[in-house]
This record gives sequence, C-alpha cells and structure tokens, in this order.
Amino acid sequence: MSDDVSWAIKTLRGEHTTCGRLEENPMVTSKWLCNKLADEVRGNPDIPVESLQKVCMNRYRLRVKRRLLYKVRSMARVELYGGFDEAYGLLPRYAEIIKETNPGSYALISWTGDTSQSQPKFKSCVIAFSAQIKGFIRGCRSIIGIDGAHLSGGYKGVMLTAVSIDGNNELFVIAYAIVPTESIDSWCYFFSNLKLIFQQEGCKRTDWTFISDRMRGVESALSDVFPQAARRICCQHLYSNCKNEGFTVDAYNQYVYTKAMEKIAKYNPKDVEYLEKCTEQWSRAFFDSGVCCDHSTTNFVESFNACTKPYRDLPVITLLEEIRIWCMKRMGERFDKAVDIRPTDLRDYAKRILETRSDESRFCYATSCGGGEYEGAAYKLTYGDHIHPMPDPTQWPDFNLPQIAPPDIKRPPGRPVKQRRRGPNEAKKGKRHNSVRCKKCKEVGHNSRTCGTDNGKGKGSKRKADGASTSQAAPKRAKKTSRADGASTSEAAPKRGKK
Repeated sequence: MSDDVSWAIKTLRGEHTTCGRLEENPMVTSKWLCNKLADEVRGNPDIPVESLQKVCMNRYRLRVKRRLLYKVRSMARVELYGGFDEAYGLLPRYAEIIKETNPGSYALISWTGDTSQSQPKFKSCVIAFSAQIKGFIRGCRSIIGIDGAHLSGGYKGVMLTAVSIDGNNELFVIAYAIVPTESIDSWCYFFSNLKLIFQQEGCKRTDWTFISDRMRGVESALSDVFPQAARRICCQHLYSNCKNEGFTVDAYNQYVYTKAMEKIAKYNPKDVEYLEKCTEQWSRAFFDSGVCCDHSTTNFVESFNACTKPYRDLPVITLLEEIRIWCMKRMGERFDKAVDIRPTDLRDYAKRILETRSDESRFCYATSCGGGEYEGAAYKLTYGDHIHPMPDPTQWPDFNLPQIAPPDIKRPPGRPVKQRRRGPNEAKKGKRHNSVRCKKCKEVGHNSRTCGTDNGKGKGSKRKADGASTSQAAPKRAKKTSRADGASTSEAAPKRGKK
C-alpha cells in the first residue's frame, strides 16, 4: 500500500475462493479474549458465559467454546480483584490499617509456622470495628445471632458471623471471622475473641442470649466460653427435625404453651417427647423478658449471609473489604438519622407496633402508672459512631509484618457449590412449601384448586379416588371366533349406517 508497510489482498484466485468465514478460529487465545472482554467482566463480574458468547459473535464474528470463556472470565476477575494467593499476603497489613484508621477496632490475623524458618500460612482472622462494638454494647438488644457460611473461592473456608438487633428491629453486625472449618475449635476461637472484644470496651457481661440452628460445635463452645449464656434454637430448624406445625413457638405464656402441647400430643406423642428433650429455648413462653426480643428464628442472620453471598467467591481481602463497605454504608445512613432523633422519639418499628396495639385496644381501658421507656435513646446510642474510611492497599505502610501464604486447603477443580443444600423436608427453591393448607378440606400439602374432595371444583382438581378416568373410551377391538379346524378368524363389529 502507499505507506510501504501494510498490504491488502484485493483479488484471490485459488482453491479457497469458495470457503466461508472461519468462525471457530483456533488462533483466538485466552489472553486476547481477556483484553477484549475486560470491560464486560468489569461491569458484571458474574456475567454468564452465554452473554460473553453473544458478545464474541456479534462483535468479532467468533464462535468461542464455553470452556474457554470460563477461563477468560476467571483471568479477567484476577486482573480486577487480584489473585487468591496474593490476597492472603495483604491480611497482616490490612489488620494494622484497620486499627490505625478506626481506633478501638479489633482485628486479629492468625497464621501457622515459624516466620524465621519458612513462610507462615494463614489460619484464621477475626474483625470487629469500633463503631460496631460500641453500638452493640450501648444500644442493641442483648441477643446475638450466629451462623456460618462456606466460602466458594479458590481456597476453602467458613465465614462465621455475629449479628444482633437494634432498636428499630433491624440487623446490626457485631463481628465476623474466617476459619478453616466449622468445628468446636473454630467456634471456641470465635467466641473467645468475641469475649475479648466485649472486655476491650469494659463490658464483662457473660449472660448473653445466643440464637442459632444446631450447628456442629456451637453447644460445646458456648458452654466453655459463655457458661452463663442463654441458648435459643431456630424454630424453623426445630420444625424440620420435629416434622410438626410448630405452633407452640408463638405461645407467650405457660397456659397457651400447655394447651398447644396437648394438641400436639393428640397428633403425635413422639413429637412431645422430642420437644421436651430440647435443652435450648425455642418457645416464647420461656424467653427472658429482659432481652426485649421475641425472635424465634435466625432469619436476621440469614439475611446478612444473603447480602455477603455475591462476595464469598472473591479473594479474601476483597471479601473483607466488600463487607466493610456494606457495613460502613449501612451505619452511615443510620448515623445521619440518629443525629436528629430525640431520646423520647419512637422508631418506625415501634410506631407500627403501637398503632396496631392501639387499634386492638379499642375495647380495653388503660390505667396510668407513670414512667416510660423509649426506643429512641437506644437507637441514638447504637448509631452514635460510624466506620471510618480506609486508604487504598497501595498506600498501606509496610508495618514490618511477614508475608503470609494461603492455607493448604485449596478448593479442588470444578465449579464450586454456591446454593445451600436444602433438607429433605424443605421445599425446593421457587416451589411452594408443603405447609400450605387447603381452604376446603383444611388439610396440609395442597390448595383448593388441587383439592381431591367431592366439593373440589377447581381447574386442577385431582382424580377421583376410585381411579375413574374422564377420557373417552377406546374403540372396540375386533371379536375373535374359533372354527372347527382350529383356525381363528377376526370378525369386525358391524358399522352403523348413516341416516
């Protein structure tokens, strides 16, 4: 061409003149695709590979295999968030920068091995910001929900969380940790650090109320670290074990509880034996009124796990940063609201309860006794402080700390499991639970549209009990007759003539 460097083919005569476009180009490498698709992955790190296939076809007219695009997406995420191995090396500096920017915070990184002989390996970590510690001790209710969630990144691990309830009946994160497995030693490690976190703020109280499901090691760990703590169990997990309706959970006093247990005994006496053997608190009739919380499920802890689910497959330093940013934004919004709240103001949740009780008390009369308690002061103390921002990792000082290596428990090849495994009695995701009750026959397991009783006239009604079918009868078969010679002939049914 005119620049004496580039050239162009204007006419081609040969054996390949009739060949079409090569859509599956073997020269397309993962590095080339990573550079071309980096913006798409940056905009949506969890973009499906099917969408990337469409981008390759529409933009570059290339048909790329799914296996290659999975690799390309992983490479792009490494460039975006960093590698899994390098993330563990930043954890000691990350803990020190937390303490420097948020004085009074608790950040502990544990590793194994001798730093003088070999490179140490990550073991576990616990993080709690000063605003979270002070807010829980000053204004939250004395109930702590605990739960664990498995990481789905390059290395195995479990994230343990401690969450409470504020004055507006909303979740309040206290602390979180990353441990190798969910065991007695891991829970003892988490509870021991949680106890040190409270003592750091001058709180030596040990009679907290813990609520969780029956996870492995929780009972033994609590008895060792918090022997005076009250223990509640999630009624949803109790229901799954008992396979019963669980209506005794809502009993507010001993009388209602006894009546409900009598109904259960008529249905199945073995369920009563199982419930009486439960050492944990599961019915509201036995809850401590001083806790000021009637939660019988761990839904508020599960809500926090659902918020952290998009980040649990990222490198550990990115995971911790995303959780910190999530907590910082949440506390920042409530900090701005708490500034203008007077100590005698009620929060939205308390106002709704008061309005409901007022409507229900139309036929009651009130006798004044003086005094009053309010949720506004507690809410103001809960969000009296907030989490301070932190600089970029490139601006962190060295602190003369060792460079730790990732743990040994690396995740095997293959796609990690991200969906929670549901129990045999739980409904499938997106499906209606089997506890739905029919309005016609009052039975559990179906609705009025699929009811099989005589009065069920729904569109999807079940078949009758006698097994009769409403479909048309099949045409009659030909009638066979026997001749004297033993041969059989087929005699068709006579056809009806048309009038």
